[in-house]
Amino acid sequence: MAKETRTEKQLPEDYRWDNLERQAESNRLRFYKDLLRYLGSHGSTLVKEIGCQDTELRGILQELGEEISL
Repeated sequence: MAKETRTEKQLPEDYRWDNLERQAESNRLRFYKDLLRYLGSHGSTLVKEIGCQDTELRGILQELGEEISL
């Protein structure tokens, strides 16, 4: 979303969408989870609030993690 809204420069370079896309398919989910964890603890107040309130996303990630044994 940050890339689409041209606000991606506000994110640390290692935690941007293009970095996620460059990951090997087998590592994308793990990278995405790490990205969300990092931004949730180091990001702006808004990013932290979104991460804490998005229980649906956490549930989806948990399900995916269980399916592929992460």
